[in-house]
Amino acid sequence: MSYLFPDAKDTEILTCIAILGEATYYELFPHGKTTRKARIRNITPAGGLYKLKRLEKAGYLTSSKETKDRREKQPYKLTVKGFMYLLAFDKDLQMIVNSQGSKFQYRTVKPAGSFPITKQGPLKKMFPLQYHEDFRRAFGDNLYFESLRIAAQKAYGQIMYAFNQKIVWEGHKLPLVLREPGLSMKWQGIICDFEIDFLEKMFPGRLPKTQNTLHSPSSDLLKAIKSRLDETMWGLKHRAKWIRSIQTDARLIFGPSRTESGNQFILRSHATKRSVR
Repeated sequence: MSYLFPDAKDTEILTCIAILGEATYYELFPHGKTTRKARIRNITPAGGLYKLKRLEKAGYLTSSKETKDRREKQPYKLTVKGFMYLLAFDKDLQMIVNSQGSKFQYRTVKPAGSFPITKQGPLKKMFPLQYHEDFRRAFGDNLYFESLRIAAQKAYGQIMYAFNQKIVWEGHKLPLVLREPGLSMKWQGIICDFEIDFLEKMFPGRLPKTQNTLHSPSSDLLKAIKSRLDETMWGLKHRAKWIRSIQTDARLIFGPSRTESGNQFILRSHATKRSVR
């Protein structure tokens, strides 16, 4: 049950929470002596609570208890997994983006030498939803939402694969629930892929002829795009360097000019890697 694909009622609950920003069990399913109307129809309060707990266990929602005016409440919010699911499959995508696009946020995680990672970076807005109005003005709703949905479907597929495979990194299981705050480097990578996939669908040369972005420049948006692409290119360079080191090892081990000095180099290299771990 931890890896469920939400049914129609689950999706209705997630959509309602997305539009509200957050919601408690009582706000969604009022019960007892009250005149409030239920936001989610055709489901009992007990059935609603079961669904909330199941969605939280599956990683679509997160909750934490709060005390306000001497009253304790437990609001539910979307996680990255829940948000990507709605972007990928919800019919009313525009309403989801309007309600969540400018405020959905996550924490980046700074690299560390060993697991678990404890250092957390600053709270960030998820790009490009922070600037979705600029994109929509420049490209129009059809292209914007088409690109957003395709990128989200791919990201959601990555997340579900990670959940189902119970990904192990450096010999340790990663948390199976994407809770806020604190995303692992794996989830940060999924977010980066989502943003790059979105940009790839929008660019290059797909600006409608009827639009003219020069009338509404956005320096903040340009900086955000450049920052994300610079970060991605740095990652590619780092990966290329790592692949070249593997290529060098392969030549030393299997190449026709292998020597005793090459054997010693390989042994020292592996000993160094083990000591770092």
